[in-house]
Amino acid sequence: MGQVVLVRIDDRLIHGQVMTKWSKGMNTNALFVVDDATAKDPFMKDIYIMSTANSGMTIKVFSTDEVVEYWNKTNFENYRALLLIKTIAAAKEIILYFQM
Repeated sequence: MGQVVLVRIDDRLIHGQVMTKWSKGMNTNALFVVDDATAKDPFMKDIYIMSTANSGMTIKVFSTDEVVEYWNKTNFENYRALLLIKTIAAAKEIILYFQM
């Protein structure tokens, strides 16, 4: 079963501090970007996925619905994940779903 190590709300999503401090300091092996617009944009998805190509870390880009579905199906596998959520509204949506 996977583990969410940290949830960060930041409209920049992945940036230098996330890569050098948060992900390494928290001993994560995956970054899960959660943003509906980014999940629908193949170009932006590719940019985020390629941004960690040399880090040895897995990155996945989800919409809010997709991240909940992925949890329900896989329990985030064996990942120690940092969830990067773009907006407070998206975080609230995810939290409300898990309270049902």
